Amino acid sequence: MKNRDLYIIAEAALSYHGNKELAKLLVHAASIGLADAVKFQIMYADDICVQPYEYYNLFTQMELSSAAWKEIRDFSREKKVEFIAEIFGEKSFEIAKDLDADGVKIHTTIFNEKSLVDKIFSLNKKVYLSTGGLGLEEIKRFVNERPNKDQITLLHGYQAEPTELSKNYLNKIDFLKKETGCEVGFMDHEDGESPYKHALSHVALGMGVKVFEKHIAINRKFKFENAISSLNPEEFTFYVTSLKDLHTAIGEKVNFTLSVDEIKYRHKAMKKIVAKEDISPGEILAERHISYKRSDGTGECYFQEKDIVGKKTNTKIPRDTVILQEMLA
Repeated sequence: MKNRDLYIIAEAALSYHGNKELAKLLVHAASIGLADAVKFQIMYADDICVQPYEYYNLFTQMELSSAAWKEIRDFSREKKVEFIAEIFGEKSFEIAKDLDADGVKIHTTIFNEKSLVDKIFSLNKKVYLSTGGLGLEEIKRFVNERPNKDQITLLHGYQAEPTELSKNYLNKIDFLKKETGCEVGFMDHEDGESPYKHALSHVALGMGVKVFEKHIAINRKFKFENAISSLNPEEFTFYVTSLKDLHTAIGEKVNFTLSVDEIKYRHKAMKKIVAKEDISPGEILAERHISYKRSDGTGECYFQEKDIVGKKTNTKIPRDTVILQEMLA
């Protein structure tokens, strides 16, 4: 990812419900939605929890074979959408490794599994760390243990189905950047029916965020996993295009050299120095000879009296004429 570019991840998560064809439809939706990447949670029940755990049976229903995941990965490449794997254990890591995933996400679930995290970094892929539920010192220690901070993107946000608007704490993004030296992205979990379903990420964009993750659904009305904070494909398309269009308003870097359009505006809006009265050739200009007025006149004109007082005219200058450099000796 180039520094100036935005990178937008369509979060499919577990919305494929253990169905390969449904997963491919989500890839297709991400492609239609103009996402840069699609992210799936690759999950195997015995990787993540004990059998008495309340969601164990649900997790078993999410399991796909390595062949199925390869077909999904291949389809994402066909659609020119990068494939990001979210890891929950050793088996899902091996799947992600075999798939040669374009990026890997570390969920809070495996944050403390150092040997597994080390394996993830050994893949030399972009690593995304979800910071939801993690303390500042934990995050800093995680980052400082890694030799290459450029490999890490922290993702701020958490899923509260949906996350209440006032609980997003976007100010933490800039704080995390300063504390860790890492790029910090935003995981947007605003209600898909909310009037702010696009606007929240627009606010984060204005704060300098360049990496966004947003849930995508084939159709939110089906109430699949995370549907409440998902966007339908046409909504996701607007989400992406609006972010990328608005990003152009920020500019690539701080630069106060006036653009061509700004110079045109300056000449249109700013008063120029004009002759207050008819001025004869050979006249030494004084304050009484000049005034400030807007004018359509073009050429090398003057905007400040200090640049003109005391200079001699070399031609007659009629009243209300813009005084140009060529009119002075």
